[in-house]
Amino acid sequence: MAEPSLFATYWPYYLPTWLVMAAIAYLLARAILSPFIKPDSLNVVWRMLVVVTEPILRLLGPLIPAFMVEGLRPVAGAGWLFLAWWLFREVMSGYGLVPPTALD
Repeated sequence: MAEPSLFATYWPYYLPTWLVMAAIAYLLARAILSPFIKPDSLNVVWRMLVVVTEPILRLLGPLIPAFMVEGLRPVAGAGWLFLAWWLFREVMSGYGLVPPTALD
């Protein structure tokens, strides 16, 4: 019988990790592009970034300080998501659901 793949064994870890890391990448891309593109631009890439990241920023809104500059809000959101992912990884590690790495 074939040995199950790492993804099949650890999918409860890989799937949320992939989603959170993608959200962090989109938030950072929005923060990097924001000084160069007007907020109401019709640029397709910018519109996609706004559509994808706006719900995330609304969800994280209570955690982001109100005095923060609008262009840095995505960076703060990415920081909170990274913290959430790190806590998720620690919990999964406690249950033995984190895949082995070369450093283990």
